[in-house]
Amino acid sequence: MSKLLQNIFKNRNQHILHEFDMSKSGNAMLRHLSGGFPYEETNNVPINPEAPSWQQVNIDNRNCLQKTYGFKSSKSLKYFLNEMIDVASEMQHHPEILINHTQVTVTLYTHDLNDVTERDIELSKKIEEIIEDINVISFQG
Repeated sequence: MSKLLQNIFKNRNQHILHEFDMSKSGNAMLRHLSGGFPYEETNNVPINPEAPSWQQVNIDNRNCLQKTYGFKSSKSLKYFLNEMIDVASEMQHHPEILINHTQVTVTLYTHDLNDVTERDIELSKKIEEIIEDINVISFQG
Protein backbone atom coordinates (compact mmCIF):
# COMPACT_ATOMS: atom_id res chain seq x y z
CA MET A 1 0.00 0.00 0.00
CA SER A 2 1.36 3.41 -0.96
CA LYS A 3 2.19 6.12 1.56
CA LEU A 4 -0.76 8.12 0.24
CA LEU A 5 -3.28 5.37 0.98
CA GLN A 6 -1.76 4.70 4.39
CA ASN A 7 -2.18 8.37 5.23
CA ILE A 8 -5.74 8.47 3.90
CA PHE A 9 -6.72 5.62 6.20
CA LYS A 10 -4.85 7.22 9.09
CA ASN A 11 -6.33 10.69 8.58
CA ARG A 12 -9.85 9.90 7.33
CA ASN A 13 -11.60 12.31 9.68
CA GLN A 14 -9.30 15.25 8.93
CA HIS A 15 -10.10 17.69 6.14
CA ILE A 16 -6.71 19.28 5.45
CA LEU A 17 -4.59 17.73 2.71
CA HIS A 18 -1.29 19.27 3.80
CA GLU A 19 -1.27 16.91 6.79
CA PHE A 20 -0.55 14.02 4.39
CA ASP A 21 2.98 12.85 3.78
CA MET A 22 3.15 13.63 0.07
CA SER A 23 6.89 12.96 -0.24
CA LYS A 24 6.39 9.83 -2.37
CA SER A 25 3.73 11.25 -4.66
CA GLY A 26 5.30 14.56 -5.62
CA ASN A 27 3.60 17.81 -6.55
CA ALA A 28 1.46 16.29 -9.31
CA MET A 29 -0.72 14.55 -6.72
CA LEU A 30 -1.34 17.84 -4.94
CA ARG A 31 -2.48 19.47 -8.20
CA HIS A 32 -4.89 16.61 -8.96
CA LEU A 33 -6.45 16.67 -5.52
CA SER A 34 -6.81 20.47 -5.65
CA GLY A 35 -5.75 20.90 -2.03
CA GLY A 36 -8.84 19.25 -0.53
CA PHE A 37 -9.29 16.03 1.39
CA PRO A 38 -11.20 13.67 -0.96
CA TYR A 39 -13.11 11.54 1.57
CA GLU A 40 -15.70 12.06 4.26
CA GLU A 41 -16.13 9.71 7.19
CA THR A 42 -19.03 7.87 5.48
CA ASN A 43 -17.15 7.26 2.22
CA ASN A 44 -15.28 4.06 1.55
CA VAL A 45 -12.01 4.07 -0.29
CA PRO A 46 -12.65 2.10 -3.51
CA ILE A 47 -9.31 0.34 -3.59
CA ASN A 48 -9.24 -3.42 -3.84
CA PRO A 49 -5.59 -4.38 -3.61
CA GLU A 50 -4.59 -6.68 -6.43
CA ALA A 51 -1.89 -9.27 -6.42
CA PRO A 52 1.04 -8.11 -8.49
CA SER A 53 0.32 -9.03 -12.07
CA TRP A 54 3.68 -8.46 -13.67
CA GLN A 55 4.54 -11.18 -16.16
CA GLN A 56 7.97 -12.65 -16.50
CA VAL A 57 8.82 -12.72 -20.21
CA ASN A 58 11.85 -13.49 -22.36
CA ILE A 59 12.57 -10.87 -25.04
CA ASP A 60 15.65 -11.32 -27.25
CA ASN A 61 17.34 -13.57 -24.68
CA ARG A 62 16.60 -11.13 -21.84
CA ASN A 63 14.53 -12.13 -18.82
CA CYS A 64 12.17 -9.25 -18.11
CA LEU A 65 9.19 -8.19 -16.03
CA GLN A 66 6.41 -6.70 -18.12
CA LYS A 67 3.00 -5.18 -17.51
CA THR A 68 0.48 -3.24 -19.60
CA TYR A 69 -1.66 -0.52 -18.05
CA GLY A 70 -4.76 1.03 -19.58
CA PHE A 71 -5.87 4.55 -18.65
CA LYS A 72 -9.29 6.17 -18.95
CA SER A 73 -7.92 9.63 -19.70
CA SER A 74 -4.85 11.33 -21.07
CA LYS A 75 -4.58 13.19 -17.75
CA SER A 76 -4.11 9.89 -15.87
CA LEU A 77 -1.67 8.70 -18.54
CA LYS A 78 0.44 11.86 -18.21
CA TYR A 79 0.42 11.65 -14.42
CA PHE A 80 1.54 8.01 -14.56
CA LEU A 81 4.36 8.69 -17.02
CA ASN A 82 5.63 11.75 -15.13
CA GLU A 83 5.65 9.95 -11.78
CA MET A 84 7.21 6.78 -13.22
CA ILE A 85 9.98 8.77 -14.90
CA ASP A 86 10.65 10.65 -11.63
CA VAL A 87 10.87 7.39 -9.66
CA ALA A 88 13.10 5.78 -12.30
CA SER A 89 15.42 8.80 -12.27
CA GLU A 90 15.67 8.71 -8.49
CA MET A 91 16.57 5.02 -8.65
CA GLN A 92 18.81 5.48 -11.70
CA HIS A 93 17.07 2.45 -13.16
CA HIS A 94 15.07 3.13 -16.32
CA PRO A 95 12.29 0.97 -17.78
CA GLU A 96 11.44 0.46 -21.41
CA ILE A 97 8.13 2.22 -22.05
CA LEU A 98 5.84 1.59 -25.02
CA ILE A 99 2.89 3.97 -25.36
CA ASN A 100 -0.07 3.11 -27.58
CA HIS A 101 -2.87 5.70 -27.23
CA THR A 102 -3.99 5.23 -23.58
CA GLN A 103 -2.12 1.98 -23.00
CA VAL A 104 1.41 1.80 -21.61
CA THR A 105 3.55 -1.32 -21.59
CA VAL A 106 6.39 -1.20 -19.08
CA THR A 107 9.32 -3.61 -19.39
CA LEU A 108 11.85 -3.93 -16.58
CA TYR A 109 15.21 -5.68 -16.58
CA THR A 110 18.76 -4.89 -15.55
CA HIS A 111 20.57 -4.01 -18.78
CA ASP A 112 24.03 -5.11 -17.62
CA LEU A 113 22.79 -8.64 -16.83
CA ASN A 114 19.85 -8.99 -19.24
CA ASP A 115 17.93 -10.38 -16.28
CA VAL A 116 15.53 -9.37 -13.52
CA THR A 117 17.13 -8.19 -10.27
CA GLU A 118 15.94 -6.75 -6.95
CA ARG A 119 16.08 -3.25 -8.46
CA ASP A 120 13.52 -4.30 -11.08
CA ILE A 121 11.24 -5.75 -8.43
CA GLU A 122 11.59 -2.62 -6.30
CA LEU A 123 10.75 -0.40 -9.29
CA SER A 124 7.72 -2.56 -10.15
CA LYS A 125 6.41 -2.05 -6.60
CA LYS A 126 6.87 1.71 -6.86
CA ILE A 127 5.02 1.71 -10.18
CA GLU A 128 2.14 -0.15 -8.51
CA GLU A 129 2.05 2.59 -5.83
CA ILE A 130 1.63 5.17 -8.61
CA ILE A 131 -1.31 3.15 -9.96
CA GLU A 132 -2.87 3.11 -6.46
CA ASP A 133 -2.53 6.91 -6.36
CA ILE A 134 -4.24 7.18 -9.76
CA ASN A 135 -7.11 5.01 -8.50
CA VAL A 136 -7.60 7.41 -5.57
CA ILE A 137 -7.56 10.42 -7.91
CA SER A 138 -10.08 8.73 -10.24
CA PHE A 139 -12.40 8.03 -7.32
CA GLN A 140 -12.36 11.67 -6.28
CA GLY A 141 -13.41 12.59 -9.81
